[in-house]
Amino acid sequence: MTAWQVGALVLAFVLPITGAIGYFRSRRVSVLILLAQIGLFFEVGAIIYVIEPGSEPSLTPLLLLAFGLIAVDFVVMLWSIVLRRRLLSKPISISQLDRVNDRARVSRVLTVLALSALLANFEPWLGVAMLLFFVATTAVWLPVRCRRYGLELTTDLPAPPGAVFPYLVDPAKWNLYRSSDIKVVKVTPSGPLAAGSRVISLMPVSVGKSFKPFMLETTTEVTGLDPDEQLSTVWIERPYERSNTRLEPTPSGTRLNFQLHAVMPFWLAAMGVMFDVRRMVAQRRAEMDANYVRLRAILQAVPAQ
Repeated sequence: MTAWQVGALVLAFVLPITGAIGYFRSRRVSVLILLAQIGLFFEVGAIIYVIEPGSEPSLTPLLLLAFGLIAVDFVVMLWSIVLRRRLLSKPISISQLDRVNDRARVSRVLTVLALSALLANFEPWLGVAMLLFFVATTAVWLPVRCRRYGLELTTDLPAPPGAVFPYLVDPAKWNLYRSSDIKVVKVTPSGPLAAGSRVISLMPVSVGKSFKPFMLETTTEVTGLDPDEQLSTVWIERPYERSNTRLEPTPSGTRLNFQLHAVMPFWLAAMGVMFDVRRMVAQRRAEMDANYVRLRAILQAVPAQ
């Protein structure tokens, strides 16, 4: 076995181990998508080289291209790390977060191009296959229907709509039953919500359990409000995410129906984030269920007058 074969063998073992560590640190399926895009065909190439080594590597235009792309990618990643540390010191806006994601996308494309060129130097079909796999796993998210997601929740509360509605629209009452990482910073205008009211909040956004989260500032606007009946909102920075809460009187009190409809931005979906949506929606549902359990207890203890 040549030294190049030994190197390929070591690489064949190191890649899946590194990938497993990366996944368990983040617990995100999107990380698996990233690992598949940049590591799957490289792993296959390493195994093929161990079994059937070709000629020893030599400096070719493809290798020079790969090294050049890697150098540019390294600069992009280094710059992203520097900027990330700066952004962690204070709340950031959606546009700032989008620029972080833009740099991540550029880095991913550069990595795929570099590794494809490197693979093509030894096994041309593998380099082409890696590029085609990346394009396919990106283009599959172009249709809007593939990026839709939502949440529906129904709960019964032991009080009439007139007693329940103030807990939905009065910010002074939210802390009585809501428990969340999302912190309300400002409500404009102050006081109970009305059509056109805006709620500015801070929420943590992390790429994984082992990374310090950004504090993201977001704005929600009330788009519709019928007293004791329904409340509709839109996320200003992501206007394709809208929610509606409707109250229906029942013999025992009120039936609350909550619906959220949203569309994931294409480039976030292309990075594999859509595969994490189910878990995020489940977490949000569990949090809302817990909130309504506390609200139910409050309404039972303090009956509507």
